[in-house]
Amino acid sequence: MILYSTYPIAGFDQINESQQFIVDIAKNIGFNHVAQSEISIIVSELANNLVKFPGEGKIVVNAFNYNHKKVLDIVSIDYGPGIENTEVTMRDGFTTSASMGTGLGAVKRLSDEFDLFSVPANLYSKRVKPITVIFARKWLTKEKSSIKNNDFKIGCITRPMPGFEENGDGIFFTQSDGEICASVIDGIGHGYEANIASQAAIDYLEKNNSEEIEPLLNDLHLALIQTQGAVIAIARLSKRQNKLIYGGIGNISARVFNSPIPVHPLTMNGSLGGRINHIRAYEHQWVPGSVLLMTSDGISNRWDISDFKDLHTKHPAIIAHIVFDQFSRQNDDATVLVIK
Repeated sequence: MILYSTYPIAGFDQINESQQFIVDIAKNIGFNHVAQSEISIIVSELANNLVKFPGEGKIVVNAFNYNHKKVLDIVSIDYGPGIENTEVTMRDGFTTSASMGTGLGAVKRLSDEFDLFSVPANLYSKRVKPITVIFARKWLTKEKSSIKNNDFKIGCITRPMPGFEENGDGIFFTQSDGEICASVIDGIGHGYEANIASQAAIDYLEKNNSEEIEPLLNDLHLALIQTQGAVIAIARLSKRQNKLIYGGIGNISARVFNSPIPVHPLTMNGSLGGRINHIRAYEHQWVPGSVLLMTSDGISNRWDISDFKDLHTKHPAIIAHIVFDQFSRQNDDATVLVIK
């Protein structure tokens, strides 16, 4: 289950509406009354800041399963002048008088994971406009204890092409004991048939992700023959062995940032369930602190992370939302997966 929805905030009228909208999502996921109240405060603080400061903005809600654990991300995206001093912003009291809490400090305390990133107006360029992204993540209360210190951190977004209900893209990831298997899937075409193909791939990966990547891709090819097919990339990362194994078929893009050793993940031509010429996975050294970013072709490749100073140091969800917001195409399904 991956849910992605946006709620534009143009005035105070939208604050209560956005609170109810997101609290209803939290309730349906299974958050208890205490957590729902905390989520309501988080949304109130983020939405009030969007109204208080000049510029357009929106609240994004992103819900997904992580190793069968339910996660709710609440993200504020502000196109105003940006924040020059984020430390001041985090102090209690940096909020509107009409809000329910005490500013972004309260948002951080009520979140299980939190981060923010801003490109202030005095630093923007023709390629990078002012933007502020504030990220708050809530896990179901009973599942917080299952988060381990050696787990990879994840940020992910996937949505259908505007105008379509079914998403032809898909994301899969599972991890245990400092190792993660992750995949980005793009069903051929759009809509229902593309969704059938991507979901078939996800279902297969759920049951068979322990296989080595090359035979796994070959088996996926056979499993998708009765569908429209899909382009798929799979990454297997290990903190214990400090290595990345990556392989794929088709135009799934991958980049590795903040690594002292150049890493260029490659995929082969073709589509699984369609025509393939060769399947190959490559092994790379993985340096702690590196960032792996995978995207479907609904995300433009015409960007450079160096345009966003220190973005690689931020939570993967921040990175995912910056890339998705700035570079997703409106004529395609779009997906970003970030692992750190």
